[in-house]
Amino acid sequence: MRRIAFPCKLSIGTDVVYLPRIRRLISKREGCNLIPFAKRILHPLEIRDLSHRHPQWQAQHKKSCVDSDSLIKWLGGRFAAKEAARKAMGATTLGWKDVRVEVKGSGEPQIICAIRDMDNNNIECEAKLSLSHDGDYVVATVLAAATPEISTSRALQDSKSS
Repeated sequence: MRRIAFPCKLSIGTDVVYLPRIRRLISKREGCNLIPFAKRILHPLEIRDLSHRHPQWQAQHKKSCVDSDSLIKWLGGRFAAKEAARKAMGATTLGWKDVRVEVKGSGEPQIICAIRDMDNNNIECEAKLSLSHDGDYVVATVLAAATPEISTSRALQDSKSS
């Protein structure tokens, strides 16, 4: 029997984050590493979302670092989602801020990746995101459909990095 590719080219990425690890990363240095950590991995729109959901986050570094489990879960979810998106896109050239989580009006999260097409134009591609929290773990799964622009852009990025 002849085998053919699935009609839609799909990519999947999954990541599991151990929340105590996020807490340790934030509490690493003298005092608290929350603000540098957030600014390193979050897109400016995610920083805005963080400030809206957890208005106390910037004041946390003055306390015993992070005492909010919901803040750790939120950051762990973003971390896992970004790692899963990078795996699904097959793009190790994607930086932390090139990938963001956006929540639709319905409450459904999605991934937005900022890449460049073959003409060097900025484009954003969307992917499906599923996040699950259970105890000390967060699991993120990203499902991305390849489009001609993304496939061409990936090939271009790969050829430049070789």
